[in-house]
Amino acid sequence: MAQPPALKPVYLVYGKNLFARRAAVASIVARELCGADPSVNLVRLDGKSVEAAVVLDDVRTYSLLGD
Repeated sequence: MAQPPALKPVYLVYGKNLFARRAAVASIVARELCGADPSVNLVRLDGKSVEAAVVLDDVRTYSLLGD
């Protein structure tokens, strides 16, 4: 069985169809977390109100237990 392509460091999901956007995000999250606890391994930010500095600080922070 072929391995799925490697995940990218950043995804932008957009479009008018809310269901399709949510399904795309859920698929990416499920694949990336591989069953890990999302409350520990996932950060969700509100794109309408979050400042760029907050996003950049978060993505630049190394995981305590990860590579």
